[in-house]
Amino acid sequence: MGELRQEILQAQQTRSDLLKWKLGLVGAIGAVGLGLAGSRVSSHADLVLCAVPLVCVYVDLLCRHLSLRILVIGTFLWTPAVDAASEAEASEWGVLRAYEEHVQKARELDRRLCPRLTDRWSKHTAFALEDGALTWSTLALSTALLVYGYMVQGSNSPDHRLVGAVFIIAGLVGLVASLLGRWFYTVKFKQVLEIE
Repeated sequence: MGELRQEILQAQQTRSDLLKWKLGLVGAIGAVGLGLAGSRVSSHADLVLCAVPLVCVYVDLLCRHLSLRILVIGTFLWTPAVDAASEAEASEWGVLRAYEEHVQKARELDRRLCPRLTDRWSKHTAFALEDGALTWSTLALSTALLVYGYMVQGSNSPDHRLVGAVFIIAGLVGLVASLLGRWFYTVKFKQVLEIE
């Protein structure tokens, strides 16, 4: 039992670290791409900003994977398989099982806040803020890249039109990949909850 609990704690810590890394990586890429580091570089150094959506989606997928891992362990802890624990472990298993049942209820909160919106995505959960931060930060950064691409493309220079198109493509890839990642996570989340 201790190993499973330790794995949950380690996955939660890793998830928190990944969220910090996302912020740091986006900041570093932005500083290089916008020339905020004080160095003079080539005229299209801002192309490095095209990596922002890819980095965001990568970190988002890793965080969602860790969430699914935690969910799988949690749902196992409240299954009848846990009842086979020895008497010495039974009280610890019982506490963990009761806790995981409580967590499951927290994942299925009432939808009074915004019923139409939450019906379309998934159940409204107590953990929605962190998942929302993952998704919305990536969508916002990808949208900003799209807008930047349109601004760069507005120049009369053919070179700027091409560079703007690269930004637009990177922004679109970020938007689509983020939404697909969120959808795939929601599907897998529901499938894990249906395991018997």
